[in-house]
Formats: sequence, C-alpha cells, structure tokens
Amino acid sequence: MNLKKDTRDKKQGLGFLDYVAGAGKRLALPWTGLAGLRLTGMKLYEVYGSVENQLEVAKQMEERFVADFTGIMDDGIILSETLGMKIKAYDYDFPAVQEHGVKTREALGRLKMPDPCPGDG
Repeated sequence: MNLKKDTRDKKQGLGFLDYVAGAGKRLALPWTGLAGLRLTGMKLYEVYGSVENQLEVAKQMEERFVADFTGIMDDGIILSETLGMKIKAYDYDFPAVQEHGVKTREALGRLKMPDPCPGDG
C-alpha cells in the first residue's frame, strides 16, 4: 500500500487514507466471508477462482450486513498454496495446510519468490 497522500481528483471521491482519517470513528471490516458462502450457496474455491463470484458474494454481504467495508474470502492459505504447501481444501470452510513444506532454515532459503504477474511481458 502506498502511504503517500492520495492526490487523485477529489471529484472522483475520497482516497482510502483520507476516508479512514476523516471517519471520526473506528472502522470495522468484519470477517464474514464464510457467511457470504451461505448467502450465495457457492463453494469456497468457486469464489476464490472467479471475479464474478467474488462480486456476487460482496453484493450479497453488502445487502445483509452493516459494516464500513465488505470483505471477501481473503485468506493466508493462498500464500501457502503459492509456495507449494500441501493443502486440504473444503467446500464450506477455510482450507488448511496438511503438510508444512518448510521445516528447516535451509528449506526456507530454497523457496522461490512466485511471479505475481505471470505472462506480463
């Protein structure tokens, strides 16, 4: 996240940091992602793998819950999957690391930084 002051044209709306700074209260982002699955009937990886499904979950949650922000399934397991850990995936619950692939400092040193933009030039 860039912590420099947002200099966008204010006609487009407040930047995120300006919004937070000017709220005058503590803002809340409840972790309600699994509730979103119940609202839509979708399975977790159907949402993880589809921008359209993420938007649908967000819309349903926005209609049902009172919060300052709407969050979708944002889960640290994605990092574990990216690093090649063996994952147990569930349909309606958060996945879990089945077998941790980093047990020594040497194994940690052998990890390769994944390319966040594969295929981009």
